[in-house]
Amino acid sequence: MKKSAIVVATLLALSAGAANADVLNGFTGKVEAEHTTQDKSTNLEARIGYDFNFGAVSVIPFASVETQFEDKRFNDGSFGGGLRVQTNFDNFYAYAEGRAMRKDRIKVYGATPMDITGNGAEVIVDSTVKEYRAEVGTGYQFDSGLFAGVEASYTRDRFEGVNSNTRNVFAVAGYEFIDNLAAYVKVGREDSGELAVPYANDTTKWETKSVIGLTYRF
Repeated sequence: MKKSAIVVATLLALSAGAANADVLNGFTGKVEAEHTTQDKSTNLEARIGYDFNFGAVSVIPFASVETQFEDKRFNDGSFGGGLRVQTNFDNFYAYAEGRAMRKDRIKVYGATPMDITGNGAEVIVDSTVKEYRAEVGTGYQFDSGLFAGVEASYTRDRFEGVNSNTRNVFAVAGYEFIDNLAAYVKVGREDSGELAVPYANDTTKWETKSVIGLTYRF
């Protein structure tokens, strides 16, 4: 009886480990574009990582570069990396990831008694904005290619000890046209960290956001 129980337990473990047998260790990545309709801005990200596959779950350290198109120009962009943990089931999916990025370099000038630079000012701060982001999501992908889910993220921009925090929650729906190429829409709410009422300490402004996205994964 005990041997039978051990055999059954072993088979269950193997079946869970083989949740998606076609996912193997190797390089993986994505190229993604997201357009936020309210802000009229487009975010572009390219990411490459290595998939350490443990059967039902993959652990993926990755490097990422990102830029944003807004006001008819691209910003200076950002680069960094992070870690993603995701399931490998055929239909149900869930993931959690965190990343750290270096963004825009900012110089702050101040007046100086001695005109060393020739323009009456000197650089008193020369540093970059650091972005720290955590994101979780879950959903279901149908055999037809349609998928739906929810995701939430928390982002902190930090510059010389000053923090700017953003939280958002989205419902996601999309369609995978061909293998690894998908289009989707996201609708949700974003907390920009701005006060809803001036001088209030505990009430921040939540705004409706809608996003149109296109992603290719490899």
